[in-house]
Formats: sequence, structure tokens, C-alpha cells
Amino acid sequence: MNLTIGGKEYELRFGMDFINTLDNIYTQEIEGMQFGMGVESLVMYLSMKNPRALYNAIKAGASYLNSKPSNHDIEVFITEKANKDELGPLFEAFQKALEEAPLLKPKIKQFKANQQA
Repeated sequence: MNLTIGGKEYELRFGMDFINTLDNIYTQEIEGMQFGMGVESLVMYLSMKNPRALYNAIKAGASYLNSKPSNHDIEVFITEKANKDELGPLFEAFQKALEEAPLLKPKIKQFKANQQA
């Protein structure tokens, strides 16, 4: 997935760096132990149309890059999309990209099945 942020194009990848970054952002403590709940949390927040989920998805998707978009540029990008009423398609694009990512496809399929049950 490619996004132009701050005038520069970035290729976001949804592999191990993405998963590790999300697991560090979204954690849950159970009986004193912390667990990474990155992919599950992100999918849930994207379905709720939470703009912070877009921010975290962009940060995680760019985590493998040597030159990453700045926090400010990501915030401006999301705000501009909101001002143009383009957040809906961006949420959908992320959801589709995650569902197609080889490392995430089985996990997202299982998560969605558990939500429906």
C-alpha cells in the first residue's frame, strides 16, 4: 500500500515489523503479564473508524523504512483526508490491505469469525 504523506510517497508493508510495532502499541495486561494485541486491536479500531488507528497503522506500516514519515506529517495527512471527507475510503483501503497481507490474512479471518460468534 502506497501513501503520499508530506509530499513523499511511502510504501507501507504489513509484515513482521508491522506486527511487532502494533504489539508494542496495543498491549493488554492479564494477571501481571503483558501481551501484544496489535493486529486484533487495530482491526477493531479500524472498524470503529477511529482516526488514531489510521495513525498507528501508518506508523507500523512504515516501521521498516530508514526514512519514515514524521508524526506531524502523518497527523496532517489524516486531518487533510478528514477535511476532504476521504477518511471512509482510507479506512476501507487499510482493511482490505490487511485482509490480503499474507502474514495477517489467517489472523484477521479468525478474528472476524470470533467476532461474529
